[in-house]
Amino acid sequence: MLNVYNQLKEKVFATEEYNNANVIFEINKLQVLSFEIPKWHLKYFELEGYIETKEQNFVIKEIAERSDCYEVTCFQDVEVFQTFHKQKTYATKSVDFMLNDLLPSGWQLINKADARKRTVTGNDIDGYELIQKIVKTFEVEIIFDNKKKTLTVGNELMQDLGTYFTKELNLQEIFLTSESHELITRIIPIGNDNLGIESVNNGKNYIENTTNSKKIKTLYWEDNRYTNVQSLFEDAQKKLDQLSKFKRTYETKVIDLSKTLQYKFLKADIGDLVYLINSDTKTKEKFRITKLKKFINDTLKNEITLGNKIDDLVTDEQKLKQVFSENWEKTKVFFDVTDKNIKGIVDKQQLTDNNLERLKSTIEQTEEKIIQNVNNSVDKRVSQLKIGARNLLKNSASIDKIKWQKWSATDIEYSQIENNDEWISFESIKFLDVDTQITSKVRGYYSLNDFKVDDNKKYTLSLDFLNLSGFDINVVIDKAKTDKKASVKALQNTRIAITFDKKDFDELIIGIETELNQNPIFAVKNIKIEEGTIATSWTPAIEDLEKIDKQLNDAVEFLSSDNKDLLKKYDGLNLENAKIRKELNTALKQTRDEFLFQFNNYKQLLDETGRVVEQRFNDFSRYIRFKNGNIELGDINSPFKALLTHEKISFLKADAEVAYLSKNKLYITDAYIINSLRIGNFEFVVQENGNLSFRKAVD
Repeated sequence: MLNVYNQLKEKVFATEEYNNANVIFEINKLQVLSFEIPKWHLKYFELEGYIETKEQNFVIKEIAERSDCYEVTCFQDVEVFQTFHKQKTYATKSVDFMLNDLLPSGWQLINKADARKRTVTGNDIDGYELIQKIVKTFEVEIIFDNKKKTLTVGNELMQDLGTYFTKELNLQEIFLTSESHELITRIIPIGNDNLGIESVNNGKNYIENTTNSKKIKTLYWEDNRYTNVQSLFEDAQKKLDQLSKFKRTYETKVIDLSKTLQYKFLKADIGDLVYLINSDTKTKEKFRITKLKKFINDTLKNEITLGNKIDDLVTDEQKLKQVFSENWEKTKVFFDVTDKNIKGIVDKQQLTDNNLERLKSTIEQTEEKIIQNVNNSVDKRVSQLKIGARNLLKNSASIDKIKWQKWSATDIEYSQIENNDEWISFESIKFLDVDTQITSKVRGYYSLNDFKVDDNKKYTLSLDFLNLSGFDINVVIDKAKTDKKASVKALQNTRIAITFDKKDFDELIIGIETELNQNPIFAVKNIKIEEGTIATSWTPAIEDLEKIDKQLNDAVEFLSSDNKDLLKKYDGLNLENAKIRKELNTALKQTRDEFLFQFNNYKQLLDETGRVVEQRFNDFSRYIRFKNGNIELGDINSPFKALLTHEKISFLKADAEVAYLSKNKLYITDAYIINSLRIGNFEFVVQENGNLSFRKAVD
């Protein structure tokens, strides 16, 4: 049954009168539905209308006239993702963080990808195009399901269920294409600063794989991202494993027997691994399904394309551009404290006639380096400047939860925030129930009573606010005087600002205002109070920066004294050298209107060290992983693992629980006991003649 809707999503027709209905599946592409309809049904179908099948919803994209019918072609409906974004930047974020941020309301992300972090930027782009850009950057695979409202992402979305194709059973036709256009048998990998692999490859600067061809076809592969020789060697090996294969593609017609009870184990889907059995040559080869054409009403016509070599989503040239782009985005983020204080805090339209210090910042990007130039100029006229920039609150990055107080609520709950990289180390706050003696809509508040306000000055309070409730929340600055407020939409993550002076409050607070029958859940961080009427980006108080400066110096001292072996692996990173130590400094500049915090070479130092730590962590996490507060043990590539939780210890095979320990008891799905089974003082024992005896145990 096909349900037909017009562009307004109003149902206009339902029909079973169609022919050759099929859906084409390809990795990382939208499903394509096509079918033929009688000419007298054309009036019900319009371009940009909608088709609903049992599995998915589609958008009509093409209607082509044939001699005796019309052929309709539709694409999987992902219009809900096509929200326009003027500018979107994710600086060093994981794929699940990015995709969760782009998920429409009501959709769920199923994340099977690793925790790698990358930088992705989109300008004048819709959400679906940005998702495609994210997929290419991370080299992952995605599947949309607009019926279940799920978006699944993983490094490789596939299963190996042991499904096989053979002419004697389910294989009707098979056509083979083989080619060696991209064959490479030797790679010479070069990393950052001319790093080679000789130290881990018996003195050779290349690796070879001549399994398929004895010809030497060399690729000189240079990638400046690599500073760790072992990572360079391993990734070059993986690349050679792919490039040294002949590319073989099979186009097949397969009878889908998985619908029958007898052969339901032969089920296969897009991306899955299957086995092609040749009874003549007695061989069995493993392939991946790269394209699948399913006929809705006739599975005997299904067509499957198999490949032994998956094309890369991103070429080396694109990767180099990607790396340069990532470095540029990171640098821009690094300059944000400086650049935003210089440029972002000045409203040029309102302050043209005022006397202020104008700071012009330009960032020049070249092939070799990134340069920032700052030029100062001072107006001749003098007037009052209404911009602050200096944070007057100490320790404002995180919240001291003991300062949260109930007002019309009677209870407070705290919960650790999960599934949100930006807030992962913070706790959410929830105000519960109603104190009938208090009619105020202010459910609770965070006291800022320690902050001293001058009588004749204006201030701006700004903060990051995460609304985890299904309703809007107002943020106020006083329990009674609630005219000054900022509203945060349901489930919104944003930064808000409120301008005030001394007459606007009796007791300065961050108050949470909702209806009395609502129990708000939220989180707050990066509070800033500054003089003036314009909010600027959060920065620490000067007193906090002095602490940070000391901590950074301590970190450098620790690295230089306790990690000499590690530092020797990196040319130019010898912290015992007096000249380099002199260059590693932190400069703090305080002006009337702003402060500049310059890391200089700290960032380079910490980035380089972080790569090594990340590599060590990756080695460690291959065998031990932390998932949702639990511990998983076992090689990440092995089907056999153990999962330690607060309630039990589970033993898994291919993610299915086969046994577990809980409350002093062992539970086993299927047990095969070789010799004997003891219960208390009694035991079952297999005798030599094969019989089973039950007797009292003898120690």
